[in-house]
Amino acid sequence: MLTDRRRAATTLAVAATVLLLLAPASAGATGISGDEVRDRIRGAWAGGIAAAAWGFPVEFDYTGRIVPRARVPRLTMRWINRYTFRNRHGPDETYVEVPFLDALSRDPLAGWAEWGPAFRDTSFRLYSANLRGRQNLRAGLAPPASGDPDHNPYAYNIDFQIEADFAGLVAPAQPGAAVDIAWRAGHVMNHGDGVYGGVMVAAMTARAFRARGVREIVRAGRLAVPAGSSYRAMIEDVIRWHRKHPRSWIKVWKLVERRWNAHRPEAKRDPRHVRHEFNIDAKLNGAYILLGLLYGRGEYERTVRIALRAGQDTDCNPANAGSIIGAWRGHDGLPARFTRGLRQGDNLPETDYTLRRAIRATLDAARGVTLARGGAPGRVWEIADSPLVTPLVERWPLTPTEPPQLQASASVSGRVASFTAQAQDLDGIGAYWWSFGDLDSAPGAAPVHAYRVPGSYTATVWAADSDGRTSAVSVPVEVPG
Repeated sequence: MLTDRRRAATTLAVAATVLLLLAPASAGATGISGDEVRDRIRGAWAGGIAAAAWGFPVEFDYTGRIVPRARVPRLTMRWINRYTFRNRHGPDETYVEVPFLDALSRDPLAGWAEWGPAFRDTSFRLYSANLRGRQNLRAGLAPPASGDPDHNPYAYNIDFQIEADFAGLVAPAQPGAAVDIAWRAGHVMNHGDGVYGGVMVAAMTARAFRARGVREIVRAGRLAVPAGSSYRAMIEDVIRWHRKHPRSWIKVWKLVERRWNAHRPEAKRDPRHVRHEFNIDAKLNGAYILLGLLYGRGEYERTVRIALRAGQDTDCNPANAGSIIGAWRGHDGLPARFTRGLRQGDNLPETDYTLRRAIRATLDAARGVTLARGGAPGRVWEIADSPLVTPLVERWPLTPTEPPQLQASASVSGRVASFTAQAQDLDGIGAYWWSFGDLDSAPGAAPVHAYRVPGSYTATVWAADSDGRTSAVSVPVEVPG
């Protein structure tokens, strides 16, 4: 299958190049210079790395409390390099995406068949849902079972949210593709709100390449998460409270704390922490990312400082916010004290990836994704329109319930595939959502999809019952030449 997908990717590259030479860009295409794409990718990596190092010394020292101004750590480039490349505790904001990124740089249509083994075989330090997900993979549970709450009691935690920047960086100005990648990759170790955190981050990162302002970036994150989910409710809260208190992030922080750090499983599902102020649920920490973005005024240092002072996971949340602003402002638009002297040639812990190689692999993956979607990267990247297709509502019900029984099939005529999904559940079926295996997606039980080039693809459908409990099955699709 991997060979077939590589053949399809190669065909896509040739076809896209020919189309670029023979025809003008489509009306929906976006043009970005190649230098700008690279600068924004570099900015995202540097912005995330510096922010993570800045917040690490007070990580989880302030739970349910704002970090006092006097306790905000002093930041130097020497410390940034030491934390990023020499930290025995594991800077998981930077290295967990490496196996996903490596697979995408080799094959832009990579999925569970590649990500599962790549993540399973890592040796770097992991925690919470990431750790349990890897343990599940090593025990023979393939995605999405490796992230399902039946096997992973930490499925709603922050883990995939931390590393999801990569899904936006490999899909520059293509939020639809970023959401498709993030939704699939997130199920390797997370579920429901734990995946939505990554979907939000990925959509905002992708949008940052072409956004006119931070509010446009946040809007992309909001639209990527389905109404009816708890994560979307959190986003709506933060946006509404920001409108009410536009000059005081602390007032909004207090409102966020009251609702989303409440001692109830509806607010946080990790059984270890429901009755404590400590909180690594994706929703609360995602709210802190939004606080940094909305009150940071587009300024890197202010954005990161607010996300840091909000507390809890003070390295991961600033890293997400800093990476998004880095993608928006670009490397050359970041303050020099956060970038000058950053080591490019040192390996990220327990990987064979240096920062230089990570940036190069991100750029390679971005080229592949852009080509696969009908664009053409070059001196100017012509990027095909990639509208957001919001995934279905997936929940971890407070009362255990069986997932739907799901079957699916596909029939192909030329390059057009007709899909059919049938699900049964005593609670009733609420929704279906398809990922077609070519970085496009659509809702519905019976969508029709036109593939751009011949090849072998793997389409996956999710069905959700009325409680939000989901099942997923994959269908092979052979598109003839």
